[in-house]
Parts: sequence; structure tokens; C-alpha cells
Amino acid sequence: MKLTLFLFAVAPFFVFAQLTSEQEAMFERMEEIDRYIHRAPIFLDRSSQKSLRSTGEIRDESCDEVENPHANGLLTYCTIQFQGDLEVRYRVFGEPQRLHIIRVDIQSSQWNLERDVAVGQPLERVIEALGEPTKRERERLVYSGETEQAIFELGDGSVTRIRLKYYAG
Repeated sequence: MKLTLFLFAVAPFFVFAQLTSEQEAMFERMEEIDRYIHRAPIFLDRSSQKSLRSTGEIRDESCDEVENPHANGLLTYCTIQFQGDLEVRYRVFGEPQRLHIIRVDIQSSQWNLERDVAVGQPLERVIEALGEPTKRERERLVYSGETEQAIFELGDGSVTRIRLKYYAG
């Protein structure tokens, strides 16, 4: 009785989706927007909760603790309202503690962003600094990256409010 052994070697079969140059440009643009939004609030020191609180005079502050659904321990969600129409929403978690900005709302020209973008400037200045928005509505410009988003609310052709959202879903 002969035993015949067949050995089949199957080479891994990979399918690579080739992105079009238009798709590549779209992804590069989204990454550029994300990088800008992450760096934009040049007045914020995110190294710790204490340094964040030293941004300016605090008008109001509130915090809530909730169970962390992804790990043992608590998540602390805080909102700080600073004099000068600035509001920062963030969370603190982990050991050692990590700080994660969720949202920054600006309603005053006192708080300039990177590339010298600020409340009170004309719509054209925002487009000059950031390029064409992802979405343009009558009263706002929206710049959406892969994970971040900047919304510029407009009135009479000028920026009246800036909202930066981090890990916007």
C-alpha cells in the first residue's frame, strides 16, 4: 500500500485597492484638517488639568464622574467657561491621569487660532487660511477631517463663533 502525500502550497492572495488620485487628495485634505484643528487653539496648554485651568480667569466650571465603559476606573468630564467667551469641554482618565479635549467654543476675538484665524474676521480670511471648507452652508463653514471638525458660524460675512470638535463622530 502506497501512501501518497500531496502538499499544496497556497500563496497568500492579497487584493490591494488602488486609490484614485482624487481619493488620495481627499484623504490628505482630511489629515491636513485634523492636524490644523489639533494645533489650532494655540492658547491652550493641554499638558495637565492644572495647566488647562490656567488659560484664563474661570467664570464657571462643572465636572461629572462616570464609570469608564472601556476600562476599570472613572472618567471625569469637565466644562470650563473662561472670561472672554471661551468654553472648553474635556475629560480626564487613567493612571497616570490623561487629559483629552473634547470641544473648544470661542465667541471672542481675544482667542486667536493658529494661522491667525479669529472671531470677528471676514469669511474670506478663514478660507484664505484653511482653504475651501468641506461643507458650506448659509451661516457656517464646516471643515471635517477624519476625526476632528471645525465649525465657523457666520453673521454678516464675519465669523461670530468657532467650535472645534475632537474625535467628532
